[in-house]
Amino acid sequence: VATLLGNLGVAKLRKGDLEGAESILREVLDIRRSLLGNDHPMVASTMANLAAVVRRVGRESEAYELNREALRGFTTALGPEHPDVATGHNNVGVSLHLMDRHEEALESFAAALAIRRAKLPPDHPLTANALSKLSQCLLDLERYAAAEPLLLESYEIYSKWQAEEPGQWDYVLGLMVQLLEATDRRDEAGEYAALRDAAGAQR
Repeated sequence: VATLLGNLGVAKLRKGDLEGAESILREVLDIRRSLLGNDHPMVASTMANLAAVVRRVGRESEAYELNREALRGFTTALGPEHPDVATGHNNVGVSLHLMDRHEEALESFAAALAIRRAKLPPDHPLTANALSKLSQCLLDLERYAAAEPLLLESYEIYSKWQAEEPGQWDYVLGLMVQLLEATDRRDEAGEYAALRDAAGAQR
């Protein structure tokens, strides 16, 4: 029952019914906690989904606390190097970044990247995702020289996954434009902007 309700909650999230999604996912969390305890990956996964909902309605500090608790649960249940733990670090980093706590977010994204480099194929899109998130924080901190090699690596990986990851491809192209404009390479920035426009026109 919790699994079916969880699927429904995620579907409501994707359709934009945030109130419905939150209500259902809180019910799922209660069921899973009562049956499985706090230190179970399904409980942690439900917390992560609930965090995504409350973040969408602007309750970022609550999302951060849910993501921290989910990370703790994933780590306790699966060990510190499991790919799901990397996702937990990534989610914490997203919350920190949205709260403008960029230095702390860098640590979370770096932890996610280290696990994904160790456990996933080198050209996996989740590795590219961690690279792009790190790059975004560094751009926001105006550390352009540090951001560039990470962003280029993310770009190279996502270039192989354009069809499967159109949203992430658009995101990394936008970051390329941001980097190049910030470092006064406007001609190159225009090339990436045109590539982004062309990709958008194909969808």
